[in-house]
Formats: sequence, C-alpha cells, structure tokens
Amino acid sequence: MHNLQDLNRNWDATIIGAGPAGAYCAANLADRKLQVLLLDKAQFPRNKVCGCCLNQETIAMLQLLDAWSHPLMREAVPLHNIVISHGASRANLDLPEGRVITRQSLDTALAEIAAAKGATFLPKINAIVENAINNNRTVSLSNGSSSLEITSKAVIVADGVAGSALRKLPEFDAVIAPSSRIGIGAHLADSSNQFGPGAIHMYCCEDGYVGVVRLPSNALDIAAAVDAKVLAKYEHISDWMAKVFRSCHVKEPELLSTADWKGTTALTRRRRVEAERLFVIGDSAGYTEPFTGQGIAWALQSAQIVSPFVEKASKNWDRKIELEWKKAYQSAITSRQNISSVVAKLVRNDFLFASVLRSLNLFPILGSPVIRQLNRTTSMASL
Repeated sequence: MHNLQDLNRNWDATIIGAGPAGAYCAANLADRKLQVLLLDKAQFPRNKVCGCCLNQETIAMLQLLDAWSHPLMREAVPLHNIVISHGASRANLDLPEGRVITRQSLDTALAEIAAAKGATFLPKINAIVENAINNNRTVSLSNGSSSLEITSKAVIVADGVAGSALRKLPEFDAVIAPSSRIGIGAHLADSSNQFGPGAIHMYCCEDGYVGVVRLPSNALDIAAAVDAKVLAKYEHISDWMAKVFRSCHVKEPELLSTADWKGTTALTRRRRVEAERLFVIGDSAGYTEPFTGQGIAWALQSAQIVSPFVEKASKNWDRKIELEWKKAYQSAITSRQNISSVVAKLVRNDFLFASVLRSLNLFPILGSPVIRQLNRTTSMASL
C-alpha cells in the first residue's frame, strides 16, 4: 500500500491511466523536465486481451521513445498480413510493417520507460478529477485505506473507454453511438496450426466480427465486437463466436468455451477532450471500432500531440491552450477514426461486404489505399 502523503505537492502534470497513451505521455513530459505523476487503478503488471497488434504508425511512435531497447519489447513478433472472411468470401491483404505483443508486456514496458525518465508511477491508486481552483486542477486520490487531494498545473486523463476519472464533471459524459458494439476478448491456449502466426484472422458476419492473432507465446488472442442485443440471445459468449467461425467455414478453436472472457462497455463514442488545465487523450477521448491496430496508434499519437500543450499549461495557463489542443486532436485523430467508422459500417452490410471481399480476393491491390491510410505514419511520428 502506498503512502499517499508522499504525493502531497503541486505537480506539473498528473496523468490518470498508465496504458499506452498515459505512459507514453508521461515519458514525453518527463523528457521535457516536468514533474510528472502517473497513476493507474490496476496492479502492474496487468494482463489485457485487447490491442496486441502494433501497426506501422505505432512502431514509428515507439521508435521515437526508443522503446524497442526495452527487454519486454523484444518479445514482439512480426505481423505481415490480414485475412478477412465473410461466409464463403475471403481476402488476404498484405500489411505494412507490424508486430504482435501482449498488452502486459507493452504496458509494463512503457510504464517502466516513463519511470526511468523521471516520472513517478504508482499503480493501485484511484483518481478522480475535481474542479480547477487557483490556477491548478485538483485530483482526489484513494488507495483503499486513505485518501488525499493533490493539485496539478495540468491533468491528463487516459483511463480508457470505461474510465471513471471524469465522473464528477458531467460536461465530459461520453456520447455513445446508437449502433455501438461491445468488445469481448480472451487469451486461449491452442496447439493447432489453423491460425498461422504473423497474420490477423478476421471472421465477420452482420452482427459482429471475431479477430484472432497468434501471440509470441503461441497462445491465441481472440477479440470480438458484437451487438449486445444479439449476444443476449446466446447462453454463452463462445456459442456466438462458434457461430461466426462456422459461418465463415472455419472450425472454432477447441478450447473456445473454456476461455476467461473479458468484456468492455460500448465501443464507439465521442467525448469532450478539453477544459481548463485538463486534457483527455487515448481511448478516454473517444473510440471507434479499430482495424489492424489503429487503436494503439491513436492512443500514442494523441499522447505525442498533447505533450507541448501540457508543457505550456504547466508554465502559464491561457485558454488558447485548450482550444488549440482541441483543434489539434480533431485534425489528427478524429479524422482518422472516421475512416474506421466507414469500414465498420461496411462490415455490417452482408451483401456489400461479401462483394467487396470477392473483389479483393481477385485483385488484392484494390485494398492497398485503405490499408495504407489506416497504417500511415503521420508527420508527428517522423519528428
């Protein structure tokens, strides 16, 4: 148990959530010589089953941080292609440079990199953002046995889709898309050669899709997006997944029904990203059903973009900072998420999607523009 009184100071930046966005931001700000406090409600290392695919942009962002020199990052294995199936239709598309790594290794590595650069990292701390008072933002902390209010010149919220750090600020309530699906995932032992390494295997139907990737440990990472009303009709999650596999003429993994499934709240949502001395990044800022690893890329890119705004806020607050941050976020992230929204709508249309896959099977090059757009490395990643 941590002694919260040790945190009783005015921080330059307090970051809530030590996933990829939060830890990456903490490392950036520590490099800028800010006093950074990085918090997470979970115990580390933690195991998450989503976001194990790193696309070309993510790799470029991690290279900026020199993250590949961390021992845990060496576990990552190459990712070459995506195989998309819908009924009897199938397409095999090449991906730009990619890697596969467990979220446990990725998150632990990034948090350790942030700490090595000078950020103070504490897990198992619940944090709630309070109002801005006297040129600071107040944050309430608790660890189960004690509580403390700290102040910070800037607060960055990166606590994910289902995070609760902003629950006292109703202006930050998320707007959830009516068609939003929920996410489900698990790791599954598998000794077959059915799902080959180096590929994302996607099995789609009208009411959702299942993605399968083989991890460095040879286990399978299975992640799905499904309409909640559809899932409620099945006795067990694995029953619906088995139906999806079979509809694509693929035998489901033998241990599918034994997996420890984890679920998410509704995926597709929008949220305000700015207020006085307050910045929202990563999945906390908004989320759209991702494909081929864009979720992690969006998270790291938002962390990279926000860093200079936070540095300015820590020195001298001006309302222009939050307005400029909002504009930068919308330009860099929201526009990219809109592309995934279009793909998500296409997947929902059985007839149209099957027709697209048949065309891609005959002429894979037709998919190259979309794949490049989803994986493109931004100018921020080349600085």
